[in-house]
Amino acid sequence: IFGGIGERTGLPPTEKEYDNIAHVLTVAAKHAKKRGIKLGIEAVNRYENHLINTGAQAVWMVEKVGADNIFVHLDTYHMN
Repeated sequence: IFGGIGERTGLPPTEKEYDNIAHVLTVAAKHAKKRGIKLGIEAVNRYENHLINTGAQAVWMVEKVGADNIFVHLDTYHMN
């Protein structure tokens, strides 16, 4: 749903960027839940994206969204 692989600003993430992600995920989770779909948030390394790079950041985003059909997906290949 939220791609951005390979997109980096070279700057630290802003609160506005995180708020935008949370908003989009909230809307997506609502629609997905109606269809019995769960959404995984995957942390990727800093060379692929500057927003969610650690498991802790992924957990934080899941908690920020607060939907019960969003989970953290840990992929060690993309996290290295």
